Amino acid sequence: MVNINYEQIGGSNRQVFTTLETALKEFINQTKWTDRVVKNEEKVDCAMNIIITSRNDNTFTATLQIQSTRPV
Repeated sequence: MVNINYEQIGGSNRQVFTTLETALKEFINQTKWTDRVVKNEEKVDCAMNIIITSRNDNTFTATLQIQSTRPV
């Protein structure tokens, strides 16, 4: 799961963030990260929250929070 929170900055084009969110989801989920064969129940569940905190022209500052769980 990828979530981009841009509520702290006003007046920004929301389409930029929805496009980024979609691109990140596709990259993360479609990239083969290892040659090891992993069953669905063995996969790591990961959530990424990107919080956009400021904007200066076309430069953004953000924090990234990652939470992951894996079966034991």
